[in-house]
Amino acid sequence: MSIGDERRVISMLVGDTHRIDVYAQRGFAAPVPMPADARDAMALLIDRGYTDRLI
Repeated sequence: MSIGDERRVISMLVGDTHRIDVYAQRGFAAPVPMPADARDAMALLIDRGYTDRLI
């Protein structure tokens, strides 16, 4: 079984990763360390337009 839409899945993952920082900044969650590679990958994907699920 497959979701079938790669762009949707990548946008969901970018949004989930983005929320880790946003929720911590807003006091909704504890801060979680994120490796530089993960931050760099998220920034690259955002630059490439995977922004549908950003807050």
